[in-house]
Amino acid sequence: MRQHWLGTMLIAAMAAGTVAVLPAAPASAAVPCTETAQDAATARATAKRCQRRVEVLAERSETALVFANPSGTMTAEISLKAERARGADGRWVTADATLRRNTDGTVSPVAAALPVVFSGGGTGPVARIGKGDKELVLDWTATLPVPVLDGPRATYPDVLPGVDLRLTADVEGFSEVLVVKDQVAAKHPALKRLAFKTRTKGLSIRTDSTTGAVSAVDGSGAVVFGGSTPTMWDSGVKAGARRAATADGVADPAEALPAKQRPMRTEITPGELAVVPDASLFTGPRHRLPGLRRPDLARRSQSLGPAVEAVR
Repeated sequence: MRQHWLGTMLIAAMAAGTVAVLPAAPASAAVPCTETAQDAATARATAKRCQRRVEVLAERSETALVFANPSGTMTAEISLKAERARGADGRWVTADATLRRNTDGTVSPVAAALPVVFSGGGTGPVARIGKGDKELVLDWTATLPVPVLDGPRATYPDVLPGVDLRLTADVEGFSEVLVVKDQVAAKHPALKRLAFKTRTKGLSIRTDSTTGAVSAVDGSGAVVFGGSTPTMWDSGVKAGARRAATADGVADPAEALPAKQRPMRTEITPGELAVVPDASLFTGPRHRLPGLRRPDLARRSQSLGPAVEAVR
């Protein structure tokens, strides 16, 4: 009897030893309904679960945003011009062509898709622009004054007697205009042929034999920076006349292009880009000075080179 009792106790103890109270399994943490996701797969899953579109950060660029939709489809929103640029910390920021002075004395846009740098005055390059390992530099032929900044525009007063040089920044390039301020200035011999010294890295400058448009191409002939035909025009324009859009897409009243305008011949030699104005627009009987536009410098469809505008 005693042996049976001990056996019973042993079995009960063994049975008791197998009893354990297990904690309840934790509930799965809810994934937040974010507006962005790093990759497409995560964006699709979030869009479906949250029933709203989610941006794919890995696909974001200067000109494009890509979204996953709740239906499982994808949508790309593409702009013709850069709307974003990388900030100094590598993060995306809104593109902004407003000029600011840098610590080294140069001038550049607040946030541009391409590195654009203007002279802060002195003997350095008047402008430089790059893309990847390619670069183009323009030099003025004399010492430049300190520029007056106004939004995206830098004006270098009296680079020739009675003639200002105005550079307009864009988030993808820049334009140049020489402003001839009076009839005396219009007779300056330097206006017979306007030249900028050029330096390039991985690029060659060429003109279109038909239109005269200027472009900078790489070794394969692909256009890296492209532009329009250098043009000069009569600045005596009435209100409501057609206006030339500046490189930042904003119409500049000082760059109005009336019906009376003429292309300028372009001359490209090693280390130099020059345009030859039509002198008759400087000396016409209407006594209205012309504007001379060199092609602006930018990637894709915008232009390369200087311009001249004359005002009454």
